[in-house]
Amino acid sequence: MRRSAWDWYLWAGSTFLREYLAVTGEASFLPRSRVERQILLHILLLDKAIHELGHELNHRPEWIEVPLKGILELLNVSKEG
Repeated sequence: MRRSAWDWYLWAGSTFLREYLAVTGEASFLPRSRVERQILLHILLLDKAIHELGHELNHRPEWIEVPLKGILELLNVSKEG
């Protein structure tokens, strides 16, 4: 089931990003290069995961594993890329 969830996450995220970039085109608020866009995306995803970590710590501490895994995954991707 985790594999299916991961596959869906990748599909949904890439579909959203592809369509978002198709609509925004060369808008001035987006970085020009692909590398800069990837960096911005990773920063925003990390920011969201850290926010979720704080939320879970305050409301459902038994769920902190979920955002922690996301943070670790993002840090691993950033380290490799």
